[in-house]
Amino acid sequence: MTSPDGPSHIPQAGERFLGTVIKTVAFGAFVALPAGGQGLLHVSQISKLYGGRPIKSIDEVIRVGDQLEVEVLEVDDRGKVALTPAGIPRQ
Repeated sequence: MTSPDGPSHIPQAGERFLGTVIKTVAFGAFVALPAGGQGLLHVSQISKLYGGRPIKSIDEVIRVGDQLEVEVLEVDDRGKVALTPAGIPRQ
């Protein structure tokens, strides 16, 4: 990952961050990470915040500007970061 100021921290699985929602889409929310870059919080992960209930619209539960504590699930070989809400037990 790079930022306009040069390389930034590359997140590792298991790391936790307080991130800010920068965009919502039908399948989830993109979250800016404080060390630079962003990750995707998929709708299936967001539903865990609400007891696993289905989410009809992301905008009903998360808005741009919201701050969320997230954990890195994985970083794929293209550098895409998958996130989950921090502190939610994995199933």
